[in-house]
Amino acid sequence: MDYLERRFGHWAIPHLLRGVVILNFMLWLPAERYPMVRDFLVLDRGRVFEGEIWRLITFIFLPPQVSWIFVIFAFFFMWMIAEGLEAAWGVFRLNLFYLIGMLGTILAGMVFTDGEVGNIFLNASLLFAFATIYPDYEILFMLIIPLRMKWVGLLTAISFVFTALVGTWGQRAAIAIAFGNYLLFFYPALIDQVRLARQTNRARARFHGQIRKAESETFHECVVCGRTEHDDPGLDFRIGADGEEYCETHLPDL
Repeated sequence: MDYLERRFGHWAIPHLLRGVVILNFMLWLPAERYPMVRDFLVLDRGRVFEGEIWRLITFIFLPPQVSWIFVIFAFFFMWMIAEGLEAAWGVFRLNLFYLIGMLGTILAGMVFTDGEVGNIFLNASLLFAFATIYPDYEILFMLIIPLRMKWVGLLTAISFVFTALVGTWGQRAAIAIAFGNYLLFFYPALIDQVRLARQTNRARARFHGQIRKAESETFHECVVCGRTEHDDPGLDFRIGADGEEYCETHLPDL
C-alpha cells in the first residue's frame, strides 16, 4: 500500500467523495420527480453493451431513495463518512478503496446479473469502513435515538446477510464483490485482532491459573492436626524446638 501511494499518489483526487455526495444531493430532487433521471444513471449491462457506457460511472451518483423528511440526515451521514475516512486514511487510500469498490460493483453488474445495479452496496462498504475505524462514534438514528456506529454497521451487515440468503445470485455477487475493498483493507487488521485476542485470552488464563495455584499453596501447616492458614486465617503458627510447625492449639510446651 505504501509503495502504491508513493508511485501513484499524485493521481489521487482530494475530496473525491465530497464531490460524489454533492452530486448525489443535487440529483435527489430531479430523480424523485422524474424517474427517467434515475433510469439514465443506473448501471445496466444490456444498455452498456448498446453503447451507453456512461453508466459505468454514473451509477455512483444515484441518490438514495429516502423521504424528504430524512434527506438532509441521509446526505449529512454520507458527508460525515466521506470526511471521516479521508481524515483517517488520506486522499490516496480513500480513492483506492472507492475505486476497488466501484470496479467490484461494475464486475458484478456486467457479469453476474441481467438487472439494474445501483450503488447501495458500494456505499455500504464505506459505512462498514467508517464503523470499523470509528466504532464508538455516535449518531442520532431517526434524529432521536443515539446509536454507535459499530451497531449501525452490525445491523447493516445482518440485513445484507439476509439479502444474500433470499436474494438472487446477482445480488449475492454484488454484495460479495463490492465488499472486496473492505476485506482487502481490513483483513490483515482483523487477523491481527483475532491473533491478539487469542494471545490475550491465553495470557489471562495463565495469570488466573497462577493466581489459583498461589491461593491453593499453603505457607503454614500444623504437623499435628494438619490445619493451614486457609482453614482459619486468624490461626497463629509457631515453630517448635524440634523445628516442626505447630498451630497455637497444639504448640508443645517448651
